[in-house]
Amino acid sequence: MKNLFKLSLMAIIFALFAGSTMSAKTFLSDVNTFLSSDTYQRHKNFIDQHGKLDVNNTLHQKVNVNEQDYDLYIIPVINQNNAIVGKLEVIDLKGTNFLPNKDKFALNYADLSRYDLRTHTGSIILTDLNYDNFVHSQITIDRGTYTKYESKGLSEELKTKYDSVANRRAPKNVSCDGNGNGNVSYSECYRCISVAIEMSSTSSAICGIYESSGLPWWGGCNISTAAACVIISSIY
Repeated sequence: MKNLFKLSLMAIIFALFAGSTMSAKTFLSDVNTFLSSDTYQRHKNFIDQHGKLDVNNTLHQKVNVNEQDYDLYIIPVINQNNAIVGKLEVIDLKGTNFLPNKDKFALNYADLSRYDLRTHTGSIILTDLNYDNFVHSQITIDRGTYTKYESKGLSEELKTKYDSVANRRAPKNVSCDGNGNGNVSYSECYRCISVAIEMSSTSSAICGIYESSGLPWWGGCNISTAAACVIISSIY
């Protein structure tokens, strides 16, 4: 199992370093494409319950997989006082057929309402919007250091419910799809990261590289690694 996981992690790391690029530029036209999509309209009520999308401060990263660029957008969610209370992670999966309800964007919400962005201390709750707003991870951080990382992957109920949209071509040793059912989900990808943190300090070193490159916290490379995992799961 450990060897299998190492293959999974290395495949994702390769995807990240093979061609990902950083930019602080906001790509408003592309974000507006997302905002006009059926995927956004389907999940708008959940997002609105937490706050307002601060589109003007969107951050963008390209992740290159199989010589094709995929767009990752990190959109802050702000409250009435313009304070950041969350971040919406959006991946344009370019027409995938492997998300529930015909979604074309993978969506993960990081609830930062209990997290201090200045001291990097508090708790973060992660929700996979594509899979019925499933709360899949809770992370506790003290001054930038993980003190607890609980991540459970998709529930058995959701795996069964959305079995018909699973990607049967997605191999375990590439996608970090722990149960081999081919679900393209942030839930399973963040579970993969939690195992990496438990097994090795490698992921922490990679996080440091990405944070120094300017990818915004909530979590440096965790966002990048999860994005690559979701992308690989959707195309193999």
